[in-house]
Amino acid sequence: MRPQNYTHRYNSLLFTLTLVCLSAILITACGDSSTGPDNNNNDNGTNGSDEPTFANVQQILTENCGNCHIGNRTSGVRLDSYENVMGSVGDQYGGPIVIEGEPDNSPLVDKIESDPSQGARMPQGGPSLSTQEITLIRNWIEEGAQNN
Repeated sequence: MRPQNYTHRYNSLLFTLTLVCLSAILITACGDSSTGPDNNNNDNGTNGSDEPTFANVQQILTENCGNCHIGNRTSGVRLDSYENVMGSVGDQYGGPIVIEGEPDNSPLVDKIESDPSQGARMPQGGPSLSTQEITLIRNWIEEGAQNN
């Protein structure tokens, strides 16, 4: 009678282990919505899109800079429309915050990277933008800072 008892326990354990593995696979597969339209798995605040378009840049700016630069011009910078972004002249830099095709010379990029040449890193008092968000903004500027 003992061998059957061990066989029954072994089969139960094997069945349980199989169910756990299958559940983990299904949960992982269901949790990946990278092909779905509502993908929000990226930490860049762009609803899963890393296309360097102004629409995606605007979303990042709205989510991260809204306390000071959305609806207000603070230190010469207002970030709530394409026209306002491109027309902003930063007080600390004395020039436009976006220089088309030149992310390394654009004050907007300087302010969101880790150690700006002027003043404090932005968003001030908040967490830094992610590497993906900064790269998207840099790429948008590099590609000509178009209103797309």
